[in-house]
Amino acid sequence: MPWRKTAQATASPPMPRPRPPTAQRNARPHGPPRIRPTSTRALCFDNRSAPRASSDRVPGPTASGAPEGATDAKPPCGRAEALRLEDHPTAFNDEDDMNQLPRFDPHLRETSVRDHYDGVAQSAIKMILRRRRLIGVALVVGFVMGIAGLILIKKTYTADALIQLTFSRDEQTRTGSSAQSTGTAVEASALVESEARLLRSRAVARRVVARLNLAADPEFAPATPFILRFESWLPDNLRTIRPWQTPSSDQTFREDLIAHALLQGLSVTNDIRSYIIGVSYASADPERSAKIVNAFLDEYISNNMETGVRAAQRTSDWVASQIRQTRASLDIAESAVNAYRRQSGFLELSTDGGMPQQQLQNLSARLDAATALRLAEEARVAHAKEVFVAGGVPSAEDLAGAPVIRELLENREKQRRELAELALNGPKHPGLSRARSALDDTETRLHAEIEGAIKELDGRLRSAADAEAALAAHIRQTKDTAIDSKKRETQLKSLQLDATSLRDRLKVLTESYAQAIAAAGLASTSAQVVMRAEAIPLPSGPNPVVIFAVAMLGATAIGIGGAYLLENRHDGLRSEAELSAETQTPCLGMIPNQPKRPKPSDKRLFEEAIRFLAASIDVQTAAAFGRVLLITSSVAKEGKSDVGRALATEAARNGGRALIVDVASRSTEETGTLSLPLDAAVSDPDAFLRDFADDPVVRLAAPRWIASDDLTCMRLAAFIERVRSSFEIIILEAPPVLQSLDFLPLARLADLVVHLARWGTTPRETIAAAFKRFDSLSVRVCGTLMTHVDPATNQSAGRRGRGASSWDRRDSAAKGPFLGSIRSAMKRTRASQLLKH
Repeated sequence: MPWRKTAQATASPPMPRPRPPTAQRNARPHGPPRIRPTSTRALCFDNRSAPRASSDRVPGPTASGAPEGATDAKPPCGRAEALRLEDHPTAFNDEDDMNQLPRFDPHLRETSVRDHYDGVAQSAIKMILRRRRLIGVALVVGFVMGIAGLILIKKTYTADALIQLTFSRDEQTRTGSSAQSTGTAVEASALVESEARLLRSRAVARRVVARLNLAADPEFAPATPFILRFESWLPDNLRTIRPWQTPSSDQTFREDLIAHALLQGLSVTNDIRSYIIGVSYASADPERSAKIVNAFLDEYISNNMETGVRAAQRTSDWVASQIRQTRASLDIAESAVNAYRRQSGFLELSTDGGMPQQQLQNLSARLDAATALRLAEEARVAHAKEVFVAGGVPSAEDLAGAPVIRELLENREKQRRELAELALNGPKHPGLSRARSALDDTETRLHAEIEGAIKELDGRLRSAADAEAALAAHIRQTKDTAIDSKKRETQLKSLQLDATSLRDRLKVLTESYAQAIAAAGLASTSAQVVMRAEAIPLPSGPNPVVIFAVAMLGATAIGIGGAYLLENRHDGLRSEAELSAETQTPCLGMIPNQPKRPKPSDKRLFEEAIRFLAASIDVQTAAAFGRVLLITSSVAKEGKSDVGRALATEAARNGGRALIVDVASRSTEETGTLSLPLDAAVSDPDAFLRDFADDPVVRLAAPRWIASDDLTCMRLAAFIERVRSSFEIIILEAPPVLQSLDFLPLARLADLVVHLARWGTTPRETIAAAFKRFDSLSVRVCGTLMTHVDPATNQSAGRRGRGASSWDRRDSAAKGPFLGSIRSAMKRTRASQLLKH
């Protein structure tokens, strides 16, 4: 061929390793299985034994021994001719392939989480160092604000006092006699907390205001609330229709405002391990602070004594009224029990369930069995009808045998094979019309037989439903009989229980009344003042350390927040989560950027990302050979050629072959690699396969390929169908989606469509416009890929570990997410293996 010489320069990837025979590869060695974490085949199950996903199947058995006429089904994504793995369980019987999956290692998961947080910390430190000037200015401003706060804030003086609680008879009175009568134990800490809440209540504060006459003190002149100031601005006609009243001249409202101000400056503390309550008040005058604290103590003690007496009196009155009501209710209940006994003739309750209950249990069991039978018949009829409406043939289990249908199915398959063989001889073959007529006759008879079988299933379903309805009616009749026999016994038992509960309640109320009468005569209090407040001339505030700490912490937070906002002023996407959320499709990976002079660590990081991408493609597609991958992008220079070349090299490194078809309208000078003309290969596929049978990677280019040419598209489709059995993966590089429609016919040929987006560069609107075009053209994108990722600034990067070497310090920042994603892909692959097997 004239393009054979050019092909010698394309074989730049390493030669494939010799592949052992099938028996040797399937032989399981002694000991634990060897795991190859750096190989794509170790990251996903080896499905080479699955039948080739193509409509033009090669005659003869498959590698796994599956029959030739296996049923085709649509894969999860891409071509409609791909074969379903569920129809070939033999594809998952290779124990050696399944044992290649690594076992779950808790250490790996712990390391991955630690790497993620280490990477986040490193990114934050780098951001702070880059924006250190902004943070420094914020700290200087915070320092100045702290000094201004110390100068402007007034000094405050605090007065303290202590109260000790002694729980005795008065405590019993105020906590309520109901708790004592029921035997409920009240914790001392709860009682101390209750007394502290009473001490800082608004009622005590109002009594302090009245005691000290603070309403006449100009120092306590309350500020008018905003709602009242706003009301004063309204016209007179609007003031008359307001639902509230103006309290500016009301003395009660003024005292409430002063009491609220007192409570804001009052502090009440208590310790659950002691009976001591501390009371303190802070103001600008030490004498006023001590006077207010002592007034709170006096009013609290006085209110305590008054409350105890009133509570005991109310308790005794309430208990007396409850005793009278309970006695009257008890007399009525006993009279009702005696009257019902005389009327019904029941003297004692029955303890035996009797025959109606046993009969009801037996009928319920029979009804459950009838319901299960009816549901099974419904499921069988529904499944048979669903399959029949969809154009399929119900199973033998759904049709209850049906030997005639099985015979017709065998005849139909035989006639289809004969028709396929005659079709190979051309459409004018004399036996082709007879074969089609025989096949149509068989289809008609099969359709009629299936309809008859479905009608028979409907009859069985109606019989099961009638039996279930008869049992349900019998059960309802039996239940009515049982309910009537137990109704009167239940009424008698209810009346007896009411009378018993009333007797118990009367006994408890009588005891509580005696205790309440005894407590009503006591006038003691459970609290006493241990230490009264004194004026202390030493100011308690403001605290310079706290003010400076708050100012500096606030300035630091503002500086770091501003730096973070400046760092994130970008329109592009920079993480897998952002790309997945923007496109509503899973992100298959992140490809790091390759510098002009890559280091060994950069190469290893790039290879790790490509392995992860290859593993994701294995999970998305069902076929082992001939997978067609279409790589698209929104605009040019997104990295399609680099990704396609790297995937092909990875396939060659693992012993496979790859074909790259570049129809992105780019020349050889732009791609940087030598390519073969696509027209010559499409013209003679057999010669192409012979000449390049030993090349692991072959690249075909068509810079002037036009999608509107139907003949060209048909030739390309036929070429791919012809050569896909010879290559493990076929990569199609399409032109930019927003610049050309040439990707549309290529998407119809692909099993998997992957869209590329450049990290931090491709605008969100551009990606959204590309996916809008995909939706309008009914092109399904199975995954996205982020290219040219900078591991040093990637926010989702994670450090490899604390003991990383010098070359790991750069590539480990992005290797953590890749390795974690690969482990997730391995788990999903193994789960899909087990479920489908």
